[in-house]
Amino acid sequence: CDNTPIRHSLMLKLSFQEKYDEEPISTLPDEVWMKIFSYLTSSQRVPLGTTCKRFRELDFELGGTEYTRIAVKWLSRDELGVLAYAKHAEYKMFSADPAKFSTYHMMRLFRKAMVDWLEIKNLRNPCNDELENISTLLRTTTYKKLNLRFEDTHEGLDVYSFITSLLKDRKLENSQIRLSLKSSCAAFDITRMRAVLKQLPKVDKFTMEWTARNESMRNVLPEECLIDDDVLLHVTSHTNHAELENSECSGQGIFSAFEAFCLSDIDSKYISFYVPKPTVEGLFDLLPNSRLKETEGPSEDGSMIFKEIFDTESSSAVNVVENSSYYRVEFIKCD
Repeated sequence: CDNTPIRHSLMLKLSFQEKYDEEPISTLPDEVWMKIFSYLTSSQRVPLGTTCKRFRELDFELGGTEYTRIAVKWLSRDELGVLAYAKHAEYKMFSADPAKFSTYHMMRLFRKAMVDWLEIKNLRNPCNDELENISTLLRTTTYKKLNLRFEDTHEGLDVYSFITSLLKDRKLENSQIRLSLKSSCAAFDITRMRAVLKQLPKVDKFTMEWTARNESMRNVLPEECLIDDDVLLHVTSHTNHAELENSECSGQGIFSAFEAFCLSDIDSKYISFYVPKPTVEGLFDLLPNSRLKETEGPSEDGSMIFKEIFDTESSSAVNVVENSSYYRVEFIKCD
């Protein structure tokens, strides 16, 4: 039996395999692979990135890595730490050299990254070079929740530009932001921080904790209060839920913010802050028309007296609850 045709067919098959073994699929141009990778989620690309250096570089270049948490911490030593946790991987960098955090590799790692929780806090005094490098590193990162906490920093630290860099050019309508700046030696600049807050973009929930005073002083002075009329109006207009601290707002400023609150098309909205007792008394003198009505009675637990101003058209209310020398004011709307 002549098996020449069979040998010929086998030779053709082997020749075909050898040809494409020499030109594997990975030789496709980067543009083609970028297009292919763009159809995959960040978590789907991770296994491909472990197969070869080229795929890993393409994955980093495309960006959009999804992290559950990114933590930036100034440690008790001279080191700065950046820790990132993804579904299938963890990345950790500790260094005393700020430039290490703005290398090409680090920039690719966080390029267009998406993180559920971004946490930034100091256990020692940062320097401005470190803030600038972290700002650059996170420039294109988007987050669902930001928790920033700085305590007892020195006066020359530019936390204001740093915070602004974390807020601008991002879509934060559904994000939650907590800013905590506390110093026992009045190191923070109230004027500059107010300017930052007046640039706050639209966010879902905002919490501001602020102390810029000597903790040995029992009473908070008006000049130590961060929230003024302009800040209150802006925060009220740009958040669905805000919790603020002591303010030096006027009765007219509170009323103007409440008017903006009533005009919001959000069905459920909440704003709270604290004001001195004389300011509250002035607020109740500003009832200009019949759609607002005032009531008074005990709080839910019966321990404090509250007053309420209710807007019948928008179903919005101002609740005032007695709380030591400062009264808590709440704007509430619930459909």
